[in-house]
Amino acid sequence: MSKKVWNLMDGMGTRGNVISSGGTPRSSKAAHEGVAVITRNAWRAWIERHGSGKVLFRNPTELAHRQSLRDVSDLGKTQYAKTNCAMVR
Repeated sequence: MSKKVWNLMDGMGTRGNVISSGGTPRSSKAAHEGVAVITRNAWRAWIERHGSGKVLFRNPTELAHRQSLRDVSDLGKTQYAKTNCAMVR
């Protein structure tokens, strides 16, 4: 059984351009080494299991990006709720 079951994924910018890095699936050690290189370049990166998509690791840049998406989404919901309340009155 192969231990190469981890895909190294990265995203450049904030547009959601996600690509699987070459040479995937990889071993866990090789995937972590790849994330270290990508992180030094300040890009978003994460490791996910080949097939299931279960995430093993996300670098700080990817975590911050996901949080910013949640913040924008929550802001939109709040504004929508306020608009609907104003329309009902």
